[in-house]
Formats: sequence, structure tokens, C-alpha cells
Amino acid sequence: MKQQGFTITGMSCAACAARIEKVTAELPGVKQVQVNLLTHSMKVVYDDSVLSEQTIINAVERAGYGAYSSSSTPSGANNKEGYKNRFFFSLAFLIPMMLLHHFEPGSATLQLLLLLPILWLNRKFFISGIRSAANFAPNMDTLIALGASAGILYSILDIILFHSGHTYIDAAGMILTLITLGKWIESRATSQAGNAIN
Repeated sequence: MKQQGFTITGMSCAACAARIEKVTAELPGVKQVQVNLLTHSMKVVYDDSVLSEQTIINAVERAGYGAYSSSSTPSGANNKEGYKNRFFFSLAFLIPMMLLHHFEPGSATLQLLLLLPILWLNRKFFISGIRSAANFAPNMDTLIALGASAGILYSILDIILFHSGHTYIDAAGMILTLITLGKWIESRATSQAGNAIN
């Protein structure tokens, strides 16, 4: 028997932790699984003659989350910096998009162009959300992806077909940017709590 620690990324609620526990516990050779939402960690006791570390990681990733062995995990500081950078870069494109929306009627195409970098920076929400939905286990990322996609698709249809001038491109950008801000704040708080627990 082997005990291995993993760091899990993409968890946002207790349902996520329960989903990861369930997926991992169903693997052949797994004897015990414990997922901690606060520290974003997972401990697995398994038979290493039946199951490999990479198989566990692959199972977690198929469920829509990220997993790294404790020895190769990116530091919490890097995770915080990643969210911080994503937020400020997204904000740099969101502000002109909102100004165009309020002061330049008919600028929807230009707003869409400004939205593209925000979509690219925050693509992980869509990747994780779609994977989770495909596995019949939707999570918060699924909700974020649906909300942003609804605004974008409606706006594209309005530009091409309806021509009403009522678009929600800035709302889609705002959803992604504000959620990234929330993730940054959450990563700081959980890092501090995790350090205190340790």
C-alpha cells in the first residue's frame, strides 16, 4: 500500500470535493480517499501494484479538475499571482469595452474584439465547466461558462440578425473578470488558512 498526497485545483465548493472523492474512490486499488477543500489537497491510500499516480491524476482531470502530486505542485504564491495577473489583464480590456457600450452605440463588433483576450485569459472556466458538464457533474465553472456564453451568443445573434442594439458583451466580460477577482481573493484567503492549519 502507498499513501500519496495531491494538490487539487479547480475546486470551488463541497460538491466539487465530494465529486473528486467519488471519482477517485471508484478507481481499482484505491483503499481510502480524503479531500480537503480548504487546503485544496487530497490524500489517497492505494495499491501501487494495481494503480499508478498518473492514473489517479488522469481520473481527477477527466472529472474537470486539476491534480498534481505534492512533490511537483505549483506553489500557492504562483496560483495567487496567476489569478492576480489574469484579473488585471482582463480589467484592462473590460474598462474600454464598458466605455464603448455606454458611450458608443453600434460598437458591438469592437466590443467583441476586446472580449476575445478576456475569453482567452479565462478559458479555464470554460474547459473545466464543459468537462464537468460532460461527466454529468456540473460545478461552479459550468455556471460561469453558461452565463458568459449566453450573453455572447445572444449578442452575436443580435449583431447578425436582430439589430436591436441590445447586446450583453460587456456583461460577459464583467462576469469573467469579477469571478477572476473572486478567485484571486479566495486563493489568498485559503492560502493563509492553509498555512495556519499547517
